[in-house]
Amino acid sequence: TGGTVFIEPGTYTGAGNEVIFFGPDENNPRNMIVQSDPANGGSPANTIINLQGADEPAFALGPGLTAAAEVYGLTIENSNYVGGGGAISIGDSSPTILNCVFVNNHGSAGGAIILANSNTTIRECTFTGNQAVSGDLPVGGAIEIETTTEVTSGTFTPLVTNCVFSQNTAQTDG
Repeated sequence: TGGTVFIEPGTYTGAGNEVIFFGPDENNPRNMIVQSDPANGGSPANTIINLQGADEPAFALGPGLTAAAEVYGLTIENSNYVGGGGAISIGDSSPTILNCVFVNNHGSAGGAIILANSNTTIRECTFTGNQAVSGDLPVGGAIEIETTTEVTSGTFTPLVTNCVFSQNTAQTDG
């Protein structure tokens, strides 16, 4: 595994706070945990990745990650990604997203998160003011779940539980 990365309380902005891969690069993923640091009082309320309108998600997760890969206890806000998943883009991967807050993120499919070919579990998260905008089919104000045409077999059953959704919108569906 890739271990655990603890993020100290604070608001993180600027270069280096976007398109974070689990592993040395996108082609060599490692199951790891990225979380707020509870030993120093870290929580979603005070451990914030503010993308400041960047045209990139905070995390790009996949392919091949399992439920052992986790994003835990963070707030991710203010993305403006023209691709899918304004805050987190998950493809061909099934990580776990726990106790996170997603605010004011924009993506073409999935204002906050896109799940493509994924069995991801999203639990105890809050989604507020996220939008699916622009693109060919802006769907999923908070979360877009899709199976791409490249997949010829397999069933994907992502799980979203104990989450709160408020004021998320999409130009087309969801």
